[in-house]
Amino acid sequence: MKTKLVMIIFALLLLTGTLAAVDIEYMVIKQTSIVLNIDQSRITPSQNYYSDLGASWAEVRQIMDNLETIFDIEIPDEDAMMITTVGSAISYISKKM
Repeated sequence: MKTKLVMIIFALLLLTGTLAAVDIEYMVIKQTSIVLNIDQSRITPSQNYYSDLGASWAEVRQIMDNLETIFDIEIPDEDAMMITTVGSAISYISKKM
């Protein structure tokens, strides 16, 4: 329920154009936390999805799919394969906004 509420709030921020970079970082970390079942406080932008967080390609793709839905963007597989850190996901989404 709480996750759904957060997604609704972010959708409203997107619609009103008031989404800030800090909000993008929060949501990328939040989705990473949910998919990988890791506490948010342990996730930083410098971490590599694979070597630091132990994610598989399928898990990273799921994170990207969730972010596509939240931010109403498309992340092609070719681009998703280049997103190897939490920070690169944040940068990619920021550029798409």
